Parts: sequence; structure tokens; C-alpha cells
Amino acid sequence: MEKVYYNKSDLQEIFGFGRDKMKKFLEKGILPTVKVNKDYLITKDELDAWFKKNAGWAINI
Repeated sequence: MEKVYYNKSDLQEIFGFGRDKMKKFLEKGILPTVKVNKDYLITKDELDAWFKKNAGWAINI
């Protein structure tokens, strides 16, 4: 079954970031996530839309 949302660990794997870099990325609000307790969640559709919207841009952390 395909996931409908991703958590911080999933995003680390997708982006190839370590824990600290992913934490900075999420805390800056670069992705349209929802914070639930200490984790961040984003739907697959929102992540796909974010990639399409930001294609061709450089994001530096």
C-alpha cells in the first residue's frame, strides 16, 4: 500500500538529508507541513505539488 503522507524520517530519505539538516529544512517552513507533537507530516499530494511548483529553483539551507 502506498503512503498517503510522509513523516520526517520519510522526508530525510526522499531528500537524502541527515537528521539535523532535515530539522532545519522543516523548521524554516520550506515545505507545507503540519507539525504533530515533535514530528512533521505532509501529504503525498502536497509534496508532489511542492516539487512541481519549485522545479528549477535552488534551495539552500
